[in-house]
Amino acid sequence: MRRTQHAISGRDEEFREFTRNRASPLHQSAYLLCGDWHLAHDLVQDTLVKAYQHWPRVRQVDNPDAYVRRILINEVRGRWRRRERAGPLPTIRTWPTGPRPARWPQRAPPRPETSRLPACG
Repeated sequence: MRRTQHAISGRDEEFREFTRNRASPLHQSAYLLCGDWHLAHDLVQDTLVKAYQHWPRVRQVDNPDAYVRRILINEVRGRWRRRERAGPLPTIRTWPTGPRPARWPQRAPPRPETSRLPACG
């Protein structure tokens, strides 16, 4: 029993190290594939769950990074397929063009204090 726990904890630690090193590049790749940070986060989480489930196989391949990126790509493709089967997304109305209606308040001018705030980015 103790040997099994040690093997499992070793496997877990190895996977944690892999995840620490690869999570950020996976998030960037996922974002480039889907264009939404929140969806990219979900895709990376699903990818890492699958990678963990198959970790003994993943760690034995020549290039574990490529293997996990392939899992990510398959996850993205699966989301696209499920979205296509669900039907078209509802269309979003565009904003009316022309002058603003009177019931819409005008934006207040910036306050002088805001000029002292640091720039974002």
